[in-house]
Formats: sequence, C-alpha cells, structure tokens
Amino acid sequence: MKKILFFLIFISTTAMAGKGVVVTLEAPLLSGPSFETRPVQHVRKGQLIYIHDKHFGNADYEITFTGYIDESSEDYNKISDGIDKEGFFQTLDKSGNPAFIEKKYVKLIYFDDREKHTNVNPWKNDPTDYRLEEPLPKNYPLYRIGGLRASAALSFGPSRKLNYPYTSDIIREDYTGRLGGEFTFSKRVDFDKYDRFYFGGMGHVYTSFGEFFLQNDIETEEFSSELGVGPMISYYFFRGQDWGASLNSGITINWQRILIKQRGNGESEERIFSGFTFTPKMQLHLIRSNLIPEIDLMFGANFQFNIDSGLTSGAPAQIENLWQDESDQYTLPTGGIFSLFFGIHNSY
Repeated sequence: MKKILFFLIFISTTAMAGKGVVVTLEAPLLSGPSFETRPVQHVRKGQLIYIHDKHFGNADYEITFTGYIDESSEDYNKISDGIDKEGFFQTLDKSGNPAFIEKKYVKLIYFDDREKHTNVNPWKNDPTDYRLEEPLPKNYPLYRIGGLRASAALSFGPSRKLNYPYTSDIIREDYTGRLGGEFTFSKRVDFDKYDRFYFGGMGHVYTSFGEFFLQNDIETEEFSSELGVGPMISYYFFRGQDWGASLNSGITINWQRILIKQRGNGESEERIFSGFTFTPKMQLHLIRSNLIPEIDLMFGANFQFNIDSGLTSGAPAQIENLWQDESDQYTLPTGGIFSLFFGIHNSY
C-alpha cells in the first residue's frame, strides 16, 4: 500500500514538471534555494532532471482558456535559463524530495523556438571542471623531483676600458662590447625541504676587442678572451605558476688571454699576455616556466667583480721600442663589470 501511495505521489509530482539537461561537468542539488543550504545530491553533465513547470512560462502558440496567450504577459515566451541567469530552479532529488539547482547549470527543454536562445555547451571554461588539461604531465600522477637544474645563456654587455701601457700616448680608442655565454649546473642540497637552495657550479666564456691609434703612426689591436669556472650556491626566492626567480653567487677561477698586435713605421709584432684571475660573481635569474615543453626561458643579469691582477707574456719582445721594459705586463685593476643574458633553463 505504501509503495502504491508513493508511486501515485511521484506521478502526480512529475506530471506537472518539465525537464532540463545539466550543461556543466558537475552541479549540486541543494535542499533550499540558497547557497547556505546543504547539498543533497550531485548531477553530471548531460543528465536529464525534472524542472518545476513554474519556470517555463508559455510559448506563443499555446492556447489558454481565454484564447492565445497575451504577448504582454510576463509568461509569454519566457526564457528562464542561460549562464547569465541568477537564482535557482526547483527540481527533485533521487528520493523524490524537492531540491534546487542554480539556473546557469541547466538548459531547459522548451520544445519550441526558445531552444535556440541557449546552448548545450555554453561554457568556454566550465567553472566546475576540475579535470587537468591534456596532455597530462610526464609520469603523472607520480612526480619525481630529480633536484637538478641547468642553464645556458648568451650574454652581452660593455667591456672594461683597459689597455696595455704603450710607450706612446693614445690618440683614439675604440672598444666593442663584451660577448659570450653563461652556464650553470646545480643540485638541490639535501637539508632543504622546500626546494629552494641549490649548490653546483657556474662557468662563462667572454670575448672583447679594442683598437687603439697611437702617436708616431702606430696602430694596435687587443683581442681579449676569458674562460672561467667555479662553485656556486643558488637560492630560489620566488616561485609562481609561470614565473620564478633565483639569486646565484660564487667565485670563478678564470684563465685570461689577450693577444696584442702592434704595427707602424714598417714594423709589426704580436704578443700574448695570459694568466689566472679570481672573480666573485652574482647573478639574477628570471625564469618563465614551460614556455616550450620541459624547457624554461631565462633572462638575467650578471655582476662580476675583478680583483687587481696582472697578465704576463711568455715570450720576450723582439721590437723593444714598442713595449715596456720593466712594467711589461697587462694590468687588470680592481673593478666590476655588468652584463645581461638570455637563454634556456631546465629542471630534471
């Protein structure tokens, strides 16, 4: 008897109800027309649910007891659904009890021209779609942190205005910029649980060129090259979804080589001055993550501090009037040099 009574109640309830289709990935049915009420059920995209007739209105072809529906009536061709609509539709949960669902999550089935006003897929970005975008990350859902990072970048900046102490005064001088590359390789330190401190090495290669015009019609050229490598510690002080930043510091041991060519008055000679220097360095890295799959784009700035040192030549001068006698060395005074770089960065 109870089953028959429940069946009759359910039939009488649904007989006066229309239908709608859920247009979002997942939507809650609430116990009341308010966000403060608790959800009693969840429905998924494409599921048909009952909607109370009061939400539908009348189509223009429908006939009432007084004839065709009045166009001035608020129920004339009433469109209650759409992602711009606020409020709730009354529906039924799986137990047949009244429940409520947000209007923007349902497309009503009118069986007339009002169907054209809303879409089955109205969302450009479904607000309830929690699924990850494909392709999924490599090795998902297991993510193994190797704790290794590497970078390679092209670097450019002004060169230091240095020169050999020539025996004649310089009338004019021309310097090119300093060009080269910066490299880093580091591994996360074991005690760091927050993936911020890394220890490893840094290296660089730089070249520059200077041209000088001296008195007595002497022209000289200086080709400078520098190769450096040393330990580095890195701290990642900012990490966002797309951008990150780190500060690197270290000391490099550099082998410097300067080729000097002098010519004039029918004479010419080349000599090489070389030696090792120590230079503290600091770098700022700005990293744009995954601009290319598994490769980050990197921008940065580099400051290198040069400690006073001198380079010597292993071969004596052949034309003595072109070179110094007692101070025959190339001096690198204390000072700093700044450069910018851009390149790629990778974590693995």
